[in-house]
Amino acid sequence: MLANGGRFHRVAKCEVSMIREERSSEEDGMGLKDYMAAMDSDDPTTALDWLDDDIHYLLALQAGVVTGHSKKDFADYIDSRNPIERIHHVARHQVDGETEFVVGTVTEQGRFAGSFLSAATLSASGQLLRYESFFTPDFQLHPWH
Repeated sequence: MLANGGRFHRVAKCEVSMIREERSSEEDGMGLKDYMAAMDSDDPTTALDWLDDDIHYLLALQAGVVTGHSKKDFADYIDSRNPIERIHHVARHQVDGETEFVVGTVTEQGRFAGSFLSAATLSASGQLLRYESFFTPDFQLHPWH
């Protein structure tokens, strides 16, 4: 686990901006998008509802890499974040079987903070079983207004 270092943030409001949505199947696989909306909410601990009990994750963030192997590890990560208005704007979304992908931008207090590319393997119940996310403030794959 990565120590806080003042880089992780808790969110003050919930909003997911859908610029364009694509799916490779008729399934409405939305575990990853719903998880992000929960992380962007007034109570980001509700994101834990979208995680499988056996979640394994890797978050490659500007401050370093955060990994974990349980909901408890992820709850500790959430607790390490500082409160700030942070919103994930999903630009593209794709589902292929049990794998879900999203790409987009993050804003903090209404200003561009960076871009992300995330993927998750979903359990049969639609929860995140394996999750990896890469964030950088240095590049925009999809421009944000």
